[in-house]
This record gives sequence, C-alpha cells and structure tokens, in this order.
Amino acid sequence: NGSESAVQIRASAIAVRLRAGKVLEKGNAARKAEHLHRHLAEEVTQHLLDLGHRRIGMINGQADDVLGFVVPHKRQQGYELAFSEAGLIPDPTLYVPGYFTIEVGYQARNSLLDRTDSPTAVFSFSDELAFGALWAARDRGISVPDDLSLVGVDDHDVSGLVQLTTVHQDVAEHGARAARTMIDLLAGTEVPLERQ
Repeated sequence: NGSESAVQIRASAIAVRLRAGKVLEKGNAARKAEHLHRHLAEEVTQHLLDLGHRRIGMINGQADDVLGFVVPHKRQQGYELAFSEAGLIPDPTLYVPGYFTIEVGYQARNSLLDRTDSPTAVFSFSDELAFGALWAARDRGISVPDDLSLVGVDDHDVSGLVQLTTVHQDVAEHGARAARTMIDLLAGTEVPLERQ
C-alpha cells in the first residue's frame, strides 16, 4: 500500500508511524526501548487483526541470538499479546526465524507459501525481511496487498518505491540517543533507564 496516511504513536522521543495503514493511537506509551518494540509489534498485529486476518505469519529475527539482541523476542511478545487480547491463539507454525536480510525474507515467505494453509498476512520484523517476502510473493503471482497483506519495520528508503506498508523508526534519533547515552556513561554520569 503506497498511501501516506499515518497515525503517530509517540513513545518517549521516538515516533513510530505506520504508513499506508490505520493504527489506533494509544497516546504516550512506556518509554523503555524494550516496551517500544513490544508495543510496535502489538499495534501492527492488531492492525492486521482489525483487517480480518487470523492467519498472520511472522518472519522474526534469530531466537537464539548469542549476542542478546532482544528486539525479535520483544516483537514476538507484542505479536502474541495482540492475539491474546483479541481472544485468539496465534499459530506457532507460522513463525519463521532468520537473520534480518532480504534473502532470508524470500526463503521464509516461500516456506510459508508452500503450506496448504498459508497465511493471509505476514508481519516481517524488518523491511529487509519484508522485501524478500514481497518478491517471493510476486514471483508466485501473489498480489500484495490484494492477495496478501505484508508489513515491515524500519521505513527503509526503498519501502515507498515497492509500496511496502512499514513502520517508521527514526534511526537518526535512535543513534543520537545512543550517542548521548554513551557520552554520559563515559563521563561518569548516571544514566536513567528511561529518557524523556
């Protein structure tokens, strides 16, 4: 979907925007980054549920990340929470783990398409994964969004060109906040878990 309709969801200084979709604004969400990722996934999944989807595939990051990257885990929690709040149970066979790359997205979407009961929507935890899923669907003659709803995360520069529904993350602001935190830590300043 290429429309530019957007609803702003503010969480601390980070704005999350779902392009080409309607997500209810819930006001000022919790400020911790982990909560932001959980909330982001809950909102996207709720949006897909509101569209009538019940078989929602999830192309996730690596569950066994030895570096402790919590984003995939927190987003999966949000995905599952949205189902739970709707009184539904997600199908765990629709979870496909993988690294955040286009190739993995392509392979993951193909594995979901090979099923006789393939999902009607897919939530990819990065735009790179979504690009791969989008191309896999198109290679099989599946129209996105007519035959399949697909949502990515990051608002990559290419997402508008391929008409991908995506969640905007202000990467520059994330980087600036990380740099400010690092400077404060190096200066010996106590850094709170939450920043306004």
